[in-house]
Amino acid sequence: MIVWTYSAEGNALMRLLVEPARKLLLRHLPRRQLAGLAWLLTAALYPLVYTIYRVPALRFLPYFEYFCNFRRLAFERNRLNVFDKLNAPQTRFTTYETCRRWLDPARFEPDSISIRRYAGVSYSLVARKRGG
Repeated sequence: MIVWTYSAEGNALMRLLVEPARKLLLRHLPRRQLAGLAWLLTAALYPLVYTIYRVPALRFLPYFEYFCNFRRLAFERNRLNVFDKLNAPQTRFTTYETCRRWLDPARFEPDSISIRRYAGVSYSLVARKRGG
């Protein structure tokens, strides 16, 4: 089994600001307008990502690790990531403990279980079913 999930840890701004705005204001926008908004938001992030978020002493800032990855990607890829976050009809943020419960060693081969944090904002889960 392979699962990729947004992490509850490290996503406070998404959970407390973006999600409520998405549910209240953005979910009824036509996709074309949402794509334009994603382009504007992505462009607005670039000055921050390429200045403040390059200072190692500021690693404590939210999304620092995520924006390190952001700089490695092309603008269009970043715009699509922003669009994905604004367009998702439903979003859930999963805690590390929930990931551990999902990969219960009684159901999965213990030596195959892997939960890895990615860019401070998501988890990658991999496991092989027992007897499979």
